Amino acid sequence: MDRARAQILFKEADELFRAGNAAAALNRLETLKAEFSCDKNLWYARGRCLIALGRFAEARDVAEHMINDLGVPRGKRLLERIADAENGVAPQPLSEMDLGPPPVPTGAMVRRERSARLRLAALAVIGFAVLASAAFYVQSVNRSNVSLAPLPDDEIRRLRANRAIDRERRAAEERAALLARAKAPTTEPGRVIPPEEWSVAAIDGVPDWKPGVYRDVPCKSNAAYTIDVFVPMAYQERTEEFFPGLLISMPEGRPGFQGFKKYAEQNDIIIVSLNHSSNKTFAYNEYAQELAFNTILPGLRVHPELGFTYGASGGARSNWDCMCRHPQNFAGLIQVVFPRGSECKRPPQGVRVAFLYGDRDFNRKGTEKLCGELWNEGYEVQVRMYSGDHYSNPPENLRVELLDWLVGSARRERGLPHPPP
Repeated sequence: MDRARAQILFKEADELFRAGNAAAALNRLETLKAEFSCDKNLWYARGRCLIALGRFAEARDVAEHMINDLGVPRGKRLLERIADAENGVAPQPLSEMDLGPPPVPTGAMVRRERSARLRLAALAVIGFAVLASAAFYVQSVNRSNVSLAPLPDDEIRRLRANRAIDRERRAAEERAALLARAKAPTTEPGRVIPPEEWSVAAIDGVPDWKPGVYRDVPCKSNAAYTIDVFVPMAYQERTEEFFPGLLISMPEGRPGFQGFKKYAEQNDIIIVSLNHSSNKTFAYNEYAQELAFNTILPGLRVHPELGFTYGASGGARSNWDCMCRHPQNFAGLIQVVFPRGSECKRPPQGVRVAFLYGDRDFNRKGTEKLCGELWNEGYEVQVRMYSGDHYSNPPENLRVELLDWLVGSARRERGLPHPPP
């Protein structure tokens, strides 16, 4: 209740009391009581109304509250008037009632008034901003001589025809591309070698490795864990050479070769994919990695310093942890939508890191922060961003481009792909 309204109610109570309508006056004063519970004039006026209505017990409570709680001497005058009324002494004329000045607003009332003024000021500022924006828009339209009239029918028909032509051209291009892919000979390298042709040469069913694709190879010590392996043709041609290895882990498990087989065949790279490393079994991913290493080594000729990884999200995190456990064996990592922040353990200096993430990935800020920190700490870092979110698969050309950077840089740095003597 604002100050003006309180003064009006108090004045009405005064006039009603003077007119002999003490009940109506008390009703007005009770309305003010909630807002002005500490106002001495209000309490005194309530006491006078209660005396006039013959409610002496309530009037005595009001008087004692004024004396004991508010420290108002006029409470004694109320007690005297109560005693006179109880003894049959005629009361003073109503015109002599001492209501005093209007009540003073409390702190709560002042705060509410201030809030109301601030709201009005904010509305005024917003209104001014809207009017200014509208005026600026009208001025800019007039200045640029832009016509807001609807387009003629001929222009609308022309635009619609152009859109139809564009749709037909795109459809024709898509049909031509599909036909070309259907007629093109397959370039998928590596024949899938069934288990009966593995020529097992080691314990626990590990193959005697030859070029080709191996599916669901059981790991030593625990056949429930399997790996997929790709071996390039050069492996059989250069029997004394050790080849770079690419380790693949993905959050859903069974990652396949992620489109790297053609590049691996052309660049003499061995691929090992972990079928039982996933977000659902994250606590056992380290175990799956160690089983894979014990299975392929030492039988498969993987270069001891040219290890690379490719993984997304939880798979990228597992690969990062694997690199931290075996830092001497890795030369580079491709981290797709990497979920780990800048507090993670750092790779050894010399290990290159490539980051891939979508422009709408919820890990984007953390990944970019980590990229900047690694760059400032002296690491070689490459970053590629593509259109997509956390669950979008990055384009194959970006994946191959980053792997080519990692493998090519490591080979040039070492001169030869062979391990040191």
